[in-house]
Amino acid sequence: MPAVVSDTSLTRLGRLEWLRAIYGSVVIPAAVWNEIAVGGKDFPEACAVRSAMTDGWMNVESVQGEPTLVTDAELDAGETEAILLARKLNAVLVIDEMAGRAVAEQMGLEITGTAGVLLRAKLSGLTMSLKGELDRLQHETTFWLADDIREELLRQASEQDQA
Repeated sequence: MPAVVSDTSLTRLGRLEWLRAIYGSVVIPAAVWNEIAVGGKDFPEACAVRSAMTDGWMNVESVQGEPTLVTDAELDAGETEAILLARKLNAVLVIDEMAGRAVAEQMGLEITGTAGVLLRAKLSGLTMSLKGELDRLQHETTFWLADDIREELLRQASEQDQA
């Protein structure tokens, strides 16, 4: 099952390739492409995304003509398009923003977040230490993770004694 991604935290960690290893193919909405590869063209994230597209495992898709989401949800264009695209493709949605997750859950979409992808990477042998990846995520990016969620992730990865 492909994944639709609305967040760039994995690229900031140099872990974008893990999406391919876990999901096979990845689709990003045009708004996310514009934010990453056009607006941030000089940042490492843009280079990683362009490389993934050149390698053929990441694609950009548009959702023009799709119905709008609930208007009172405060979502940016990338989150809105990612939700609509995940619904259109019947794909896993990788999203961290709480309002976007709530809308996606209401729509019955399968969702995960950056920390969930890191857990899957640990469970599938892509990394030896979920704790190390979570530490990097929280110290090298602006990512916030509640202590109870972090503890649960580490428990699922059999690393609870390392918290």
